[in-house]
Amino acid sequence: MVATRAGIGWIGKTDLLVTLKFGPRVRLASILVDDDFLKPGIPIEKSRCGTCDICVKSCPAQAANGTLWNTNTDRNEFYDAFKCREKCLELSKRNLNETISLCGICVQCAPLEKKLKERFHERCDN
Repeated sequence: MVATRAGIGWIGKTDLLVTLKFGPRVRLASILVDDDFLKPGIPIEKSRCGTCDICVKSCPAQAANGTLWNTNTDRNEFYDAFKCREKCLELSKRNLNETISLCGICVQCAPLEKKLKERFHERCDN
């Protein structure tokens, strides 16, 4: 939420921060300061995912229901983090014999993620 207030990005349908520059591949920590050297961007008030629901359909846990986030939406209204964690633990134990609580499928399938990968590969090929 702090990142949305700073204008960095919005919250996607699977509760990920999504930015135009990095897509859903962003993890941030919050640092609160009282100084003028940091200039925030324009706060983002609602999701920019629109009608896209690729991440919702791709989620093996069916943890997201497709509801768009906005600053007044409680996470539990659109995403069940416990369902996600349980399924990730189940899949990692079965497939990797590990205990991992993150699968990353929603990150991988996001359209912004695919565009960013294409741009990255174009740069590397040149």
